[in-house]
Amino acid sequence: MLNLGAGLGSFVGPAIVTALVGTVGPAGVMFALAGLYVISFFLLFFLKLPGNARVLHSQPADNAPASAIAHS
Repeated sequence: MLNLGAGLGSFVGPAIVTALVGTVGPAGVMFALAGLYVISFFLLFFLKLPGNARVLHSQPADNAPASAIAHS
């Protein structure tokens, strides 16, 4: 999945600049790219972890054995 995100961004970014720089200018391109970042921020709230994902806790549970606390 990382390869798709990195590769697609490397392809789409210059394509957006090429398509927009002639019509809206450099400032318009910067606003368009900033808008994409804002849209991406809101789309992050729709991401879900799969059911079998492990979540790391910042503090050990109260009932954790002492050996688990010492190694964290």
